Parts: sequence; C-alpha cells; structure tokens
Amino acid sequence: MKKEVVIIILIVSVIAFCIIYFIGIYNKLLHAFNKVKDKFTTIDNLIKNKIDTLPKLIEIIKKYNPEEEIINDAIKVRNTYFNINHINDKIIILDNLNIVIDKLTSLTESYLELKKDNDFIGIQIDLENIDNNISYAKSFYNDTVKNYNNLRDKFLFNIIASIFKLDKFNFMK
Repeated sequence: MKKEVVIIILIVSVIAFCIIYFIGIYNKLLHAFNKVKDKFTTIDNLIKNKIDTLPKLIEIIKKYNPEEEIINDAIKVRNTYFNINHINDKIIILDNLNIVIDKLTSLTESYLELKKDNDFIGIQIDLENIDNNISYAKSFYNDTVKNYNNLRDKFLFNIIASIFKLDKFNFMK
C-alpha cells in the first residue's frame, strides 16, 4: 500500500474516532440533563398543586379582610410561575411562593376567626402534605443535579455543554 493511502486512512480513522467520542459525550450529557428535567417534573407538578390552593386560600382570607396587600402578591407569584419555562427560574419563584404562602397563613395571628375556619385548616393540611412531598422529591432532584453539574464540569464535557447550551442547574433549598 502506498504511504499516502495509509496516511489518509489513519487521518479518517482519527477523525471518525473523535466524532464518535464527541457524540458519546453529548449523549451522556443529554441523558444526565434529561434526568434532571425528569426529576424536576415531579416537583413541578407538586408546585402546581400548591399554586392551585392559592385561589381557595385567597377566597377564605378575603372573607376576613379583602384589603390585604399580600393577596395581590399571591396572584402575581401564581401568574409568574406559569409564564416561566426554565427550571432555575421556577426554583426562584418557588422561594417567592413559599414566602407569600407563609405570609398568607400567618394572617391567623391577626384574625382569630380565620384560625378556626375549617376550610382554612383543610388548606393548611393540604399545603403541609404538599411541602412534605416537595421536600422528599427535592433530595432526589438535588442528587441528580449534583451528578449532572459534576459531569458538565469535566473537561470536554464542559465544551460540548457550552456548544449545545446545556446550562448548569441550581440546587433547591
């Protein structure tokens, strides 16, 4: 065989190996990326359930004081959550949602009748159950995020991730 043919075959083999290697890295990254999204879907559904309790909670509070400014904040947070698509942004809104719900439920200190309202008590129990489920799901989510972010930080993986805009994910508190 001629030297030129051997060199061409060698070059084509190296290029093919590199392409296959980069495809493997991309597939591994994409698999980890999709696992994070899958774990967040569980949390997202729980958050939507939590958000769905807001209108009921607001209606009960309006019976006792329709002027509360926090009601507007609750509506704003609820609407914002449904207009966001990126997981990291949703995590930030979840923190805001928790603050708003804490403020809403703390109104029982100002309105003793509210504390005794059976519907209000039922919603508090529902919110507590949802929060427990979110806490449980967060541990799996955070573990998956750690694995993805660690993989993404490796050399070559970080280059491929940057090219395909596979961003890091934030942990949940």
